[in-house]
Amino acid sequence: MRNLPYLLLLGLIACGESVAPVVQEAGPTVVAEVPPTDDGALVGITVKVQDYQVFHPFSRTRALLEHASPVTTNKRTRKGLTKAKDSFGTGLVVDATNASPHLLSAPDLLGEFVMEGVHGTVRCELDPKRTRRGQGTNHLSFDPTSKNPWRDESKQTYEKIWRPGEIIRLRVREDCGNFFVYDTDLQSVTTTFRVEARSMLSPGNPDLSFPLNSPDAPLVRSERTVLSLPPSSLMLQKVKLAEGWAYAAGDVIITWDGARVVRNTLGGLGLRADTLTRADLPESMEEASTSFDELLFRATTATLLHWSDAKNISKGQRRLEIEAELRLDTEAIKSRLSKDIDAASPQAEAAVAKGLAAETARLLALLPCNRISLVTTKRVVGLSNTGEAAGACAALSADGPAALRLRYRLGRYEVPVGLILSTRAAQHFVPIAHQALLRFDAR
Repeated sequence: MRNLPYLLLLGLIACGESVAPVVQEAGPTVVAEVPPTDDGALVGITVKVQDYQVFHPFSRTRALLEHASPVTTNKRTRKGLTKAKDSFGTGLVVDATNASPHLLSAPDLLGEFVMEGVHGTVRCELDPKRTRRGQGTNHLSFDPTSKNPWRDESKQTYEKIWRPGEIIRLRVREDCGNFFVYDTDLQSVTTTFRVEARSMLSPGNPDLSFPLNSPDAPLVRSERTVLSLPPSSLMLQKVKLAEGWAYAAGDVIITWDGARVVRNTLGGLGLRADTLTRADLPESMEEASTSFDELLFRATTATLLHWSDAKNISKGQRRLEIEAELRLDTEAIKSRLSKDIDAASPQAEAAVAKGLAAETARLLALLPCNRISLVTTKRVVGLSNTGEAAGACAALSADGPAALRLRYRLGRYEVPVGLILSTRAAQHFVPIAHQALLRFDAR
């Protein structure tokens, strides 16, 4: 009787009947075959840009988001930092998903960073950052259970291939073009890329040997992605941050926190360059004023002189001249002093006059005019005519304002942003940036 099942099976075969095979229901398919492109490659990789930056030569850290999780957004992120360099550049972090049915190997990020100008173009090929100090692979794999979720798996026997549905990360930090780019009259700034990888198996040709080391192995790639920024973004623009507007030159961010000027980078703030709300600077200088009690400061004009347009300016240097005035709100001071004086008293007028003189001296000493500094895209610059500024402020009185001329020496490519007025207890920021200050002299 133990052979009964076999006898029944033989009987069914003899009668011409077939035994139905056991079929397992397939789960949801996350990948699908895709048609080839004109050159025979398969578009079977999807990409998501995690970070994109265009670095400015004045950037101090060139921060770039490198370890954000592609699955969750609530994990703590880390920023990659590098030393500042005297060049422009681009930074890119891309998560790529194998959306094909192929086992892939040797993924690569191919593309270029281009700064195109009327008088010339700078073009640099992207070179993905490699692991293990340049000796390892150019990508990382995602393992959410690992202490470091982005790992180099190039030495893992079973994990080093790129499986269907798997996410990898590729990173680029490319230096490209120095300040001479400004002399080309920029027209466009773009970063173009795609991700490619070779198939290890060929579903369409099972006779091919494993693995496929031949250059004829199917090539799988992503669609071409183009990221662009306006040319003025490399000079100076206003950008919208959560707390308000700030000034940006490339990845350099200059903000005023109410007490001091803060210099940061977009990468350091976790912001992508291509997703910001941007606005060009106004054509002419807008109202630029501030006050300390009843002491009022107002900048009226700002003129930028190149070395070739004026005498006594060293070659390649520039001079910024700001016309301003310092004024007392005399009526406000009188009104404040009168509150503590009996207006009917015969000595009231004399007491107010004496108090006004004392307040004038106090307020004048409050703001040292020779310490009004200038914020640029590179640094904080002190006055070059401190004696003249101090002498002009000494002319301030209750009867009229003091007219100031503030002078600053600038490098060929640094752009003025605003003034810092400092008292013993506080600082105020007065923006002066406008289109006329964005011009560079190629002579």
